[in-house]
This record gives sequence, structure tokens and C-alpha cells, in this order.
Amino acid sequence: AAGSSIISVVPGTSFTMNQNGTGTASVSLQLHSSTAFRTDTVGCSISGTTLTDPALVPGDAGKPVTDATSHIAYADALALRGRFDEALREAYLAQQLDPLSPRAAATIASTLRFTRRYDEAIVAAEEALRLDPAYGPAFLTLAQCYETKGEFERAIALYQRVGRLTGNLGHAYAVAGRTDEARKLLSVFEQRYKEVGTGAGAIAQIYVGLGDYDRAFEWLQRVVDERGQMSTL
Repeated sequence: AAGSSIISVVPGTSFTMNQNGTGTASVSLQLHSSTAFRTDTVGCSISGTTLTDPALVPGDAGKPVTDATSHIAYADALALRGRFDEALREAYLAQQLDPLSPRAAATIASTLRFTRRYDEAIVAAEEALRLDPAYGPAFLTLAQCYETKGEFERAIALYQRVGRLTGNLGHAYAVAGRTDEARKLLSVFEQRYKEVGTGAGAIAQIYVGLGDYDRAFEWLQRVVDERGQMSTL
């Protein structure tokens, strides 16, 4: 049967996987409202367009998609499918094409994190922040690495610099023993969900951190049922 699911990869970026009645699947990378790249499951050919959302990458809105940008998108698509070695190759190609791109460095960092190479991911994320000290996705990956390494207070300080509230921050509060702050943030997300119907994934993340797995699974089920967005812990 035809259908689709959406998984958040980095803030402002999502993948939609569609399967038609013949079983042929395709993946498209969406930059907010604009579909910028599409890959098929055999060969993964890429076509590009123009970035139109200034919230995605400040300063890049309206610029034609470059070769480096295409490699970054392809790297994200490959990482989503667990093809991490290929994803890293594409991310490094993007960095070679545009050595000053914080996106390329941040993509390398996030892919290394997926492979549990946390120290290398930290170096790459710090390089992204050297290129752009306000680059939110790099702060997110850096914080996730430090949280995984058990450096919770350092992770919390970095999550607070992402530029927006995230379920990751609430999760870090919880595992650091700062449960009052975790529950306050949980209340914020639950109120937002009541008002606009978004944030189920963030709520699930915080419940995981609090050790309330039954409630976490309830909210994860809502993410699935509503085909919402879910970031990685």
C-alpha cells in the first residue's frame, strides 16, 4: 500500500520515504517546504534546486544548490539508511569542495556519531563551530556526543546553545539528575502539543530520560501514528 514516513535528521531537514503499490521506494530530502533532492533506491541519482528557507542555513537562502550541498544531502540520505561508510565519503567530498562549509563539517560530525566514533565526531563538530560559532546543528551533535560519554553538565550547556528547545535537553536534564528542570521542560512540550499538535518525539525523549518507559512508548506511538518527526537520542 502507498504510504510515507518522516524522520528528522538535522533541525529543519527531513526525509520522506514513499513506497508505491509495486514496492518501488524512493527517498526525498525536504528543506522545510522545498524538495531539494530526490534519490531512488538503485543508484541514488540526485537532482538539485534552490535553498529558499533562511531558517535552515542562515545566509544560504536563495543560493543555487552547489556540488558540496548535493554531497551533503546524499550523505544524510545514506546515513539514514545505515550506509555510514558511504555517507562519510560523501561528507568528506563535500568538505573538499567547500572547506569553509560548517554544514559539511557538521555532517561529518553527525555521521561519525552514528558510528559511535564520538571523539572524532567532537573534533568535526568543533571544526564546524570554528567556521560558524553560532551553527546550531554542530552544537546539537557536540552535546549528543558529550551526553553519550556521560559528561552531562557539559552536554546541557551545549544543548542550551542549539538555539531552540529540544527533547535532547530535557533528556539530558533527566539523566543528570536535574529532574525538576526536565519536568518543567516536559510541561512546555506537552502544552505545545495540546496547542499545535507537535513535539511528541521530544516528549518521548524526556520520558526516556526520566525512566518512564511506558509513557515514552505511548508518545513514540503517537509519532508513528501521526507520521511526525523524531530526532535521535
